[in-house]
Parts: sequence; C-alpha cells; structure tokens
Amino acid sequence: MRNYAKELRKAVNLISRKKYTPAIRYLEPKVPIYLEDDGFYYLLGLALYYTGDMGGARFYFERGLLANRNNQDIKLMLALTHLKRKDSAEAAKAWLSILEAHPENKRASRGLEILRRIDNEKDLNAFIDGGRHKRLMPPFKKPPLWPWAAGLVTLGVLAAAALFFIPRISLPEREPSREELNYLDMDISGIPVSNPAGTFHYVLTVDEIRKSYNRAVELFDKSRDNECQVEINRINNSNASGDLKKRVSQLEGYLEKPDYTAFPTDYTYAQVQKDPLLYENCWVLWKGRLTNLDIGEERISFLFLVGFENETFLEGSIPAYIEYGVKIDQELPVEIMGRIVREEGELVLKVDLIRHILPKS
Repeated sequence: MRNYAKELRKAVNLISRKKYTPAIRYLEPKVPIYLEDDGFYYLLGLALYYTGDMGGARFYFERGLLANRNNQDIKLMLALTHLKRKDSAEAAKAWLSILEAHPENKRASRGLEILRRIDNEKDLNAFIDGGRHKRLMPPFKKPPLWPWAAGLVTLGVLAAAALFFIPRISLPEREPSREELNYLDMDISGIPVSNPAGTFHYVLTVDEIRKSYNRAVELFDKSRDNECQVEINRINNSNASGDLKKRVSQLEGYLEKPDYTAFPTDYTYAQVQKDPLLYENCWVLWKGRLTNLDIGEERISFLFLVGFENETFLEGSIPAYIEYGVKIDQELPVEIMGRIVREEGELVLKVDLIRHILPKS
C-alpha cells in the first residue's frame, strides 16, 4: 500500500474502519488542494464506491487516471465500477489496459476470465450480489501505527534497550469511531457557552444553548442523525460561543447517510423553505416530478417539483442534481432521497437515490 500524506492518513483510517461517509465529507472539501494527486482521487473514489455511488466513484477514479495513467489500483476499481453498473464491455477494457502494461496482474486476468464465463445478466447479478467480485479488488490495508525508518535500528538494539527502560512512544492521533464517543472531548463545563457580540440568525439564552447542545449529543448517541444535524445547525447559526461550536461540530463528520428502506425523521418542503439554515445538510425523502432536465458530462441537473407526483398540488420547487448516470423518464413521477445543500448561495437538492413511481395497474 502506498504511503499517503499525513493529512490523507485520516481518510485511510476512516475507510479501513468502514466509515465511508465521514471519509467522503473529510475528503471532498480538499479536492482543490490535491488536483494532481492520484492517491487522493483513489481514496475518494473508493469511499464513494463503498457507499454505492458508482457515478461519483467513476468520476474520481477517472480524475485519478488523468493524474497518473499508470495507477493499477485505480484501473482495477474503475473496472469494478463499470461491472457494478452492468457495463461489461467497459470493465473488460479497463482490465485489458492493465494487462497491456502489466501482464502479470492476476486480478485483471481473473476479471477477464470471469467475464468470459458469464453468459447473461442474471449470472452477472449473482456474481456481484454474492460478493465474489471483491476478490478482484486491490488490497487495502490499514496503515501501520507509525512509519519505521528501515535500517536505522535493529531488533537486537531494541531488545537490549528494553532491558534498561521502556521507551515512551508517541503514537499519532487516531480518529475515534462513532462507537467511541467518549474519546471526543464533549465536556463544555469549563468553556464559555454564549457569545454576546455579533449578529446571529438564532439568538438563544444560555439554557437554550445548553439544551440544544445536550440534545445534539443525545441524538448522535441514538444514531438519530437527521435530527442531530438540525441541532448542530441551530448551534452553529446561533450566538453560542466559538469553543462550543467547535465541540458540537466534531459530531458532524460522523453523521451517516440514512437507510432508504427505514428512512428516519423526514422534513417537509415547507419546513425547509421556512428556515433553510436549520435544515442544511439534512436528508429528505420527497415525491414529485422533474422538469428542465439537463444531462451534462459530470452531472444531471433538473428542477424538482415537490409534491406534484399526482399533478394536483405543488408544494414548491428546488434545483436538484445527480452525480451519476441514471436513466430518467420525465413522464413518470419520482421519489428522491437526497441531501439539502447550499451551492453558490442557493439551496439545492443533491440526489443520492431516485426511483420512478410506476402507475398502479
């Protein structure tokens, strides 16, 4: 496994612990910093791949190849991304491009051999859904706790030193997992709670700030992430102190994408429009129709007509976009699971999942 820059090792640790959504949130803002770093694109593409966002994964894997066309790991993952999208021809091209330069690559050879044995889409689905495609992935191991300088010390010297003293080894800080909330410093007893100076969207009393903060921690502990995001937003847009805002913002990197089949607390279009700052970065599950469809190279954009699925009542509209390829029938109503985000000062819906609502027979 390659050696990553110190700043990226946090993402490596998150991915190795299957914390894919926090890894994505950590990496995405750093894109302008790592424009020519194929390793960065590989990590971001890998995290998106594991969340099921094949369009996003493909985009960053391809960006990685522009930075380094010889990165075999990216090519292997790009092949699997094509395979997951049921595009066997593109998967085969990716594996062949590896073998042209590296004929000894066993994973690429195995991938082509498997494709030759798959005769139909049913067999392809069984291969993917059964998890056997994981054997074609490049290895991804958790990095060592600290880098050793090979050749500087020997095991014999260490063993001899151990007879006289136990050295204090300073380990790098590790990112705590969600299950290890006690590792985070969430105690606010010794810091100022409110900031009396400035202009704020929410002006809260000290008791209200404490109540919102404690509720955010409680909701996080119960994995009620959508509600937790609301309390984080309330605090960050209030007269709470800077120190307190930093404490509560620690939680935000661990909030996870909801399960579509068991969607948590939802927020209506009317709620979001009434107080956009309170619901920024929250997830919604809305039905409606789309118009002004624009299919670009990197995203599909449209205007989402919320609540208009039956063409009888329109709650309102919001710009929306999808960052992966999908076939959309504008004549059919849809259900969308997405995240409310702000781009260039405008509230938009970043779509994670879209499904057509078929007419009842």
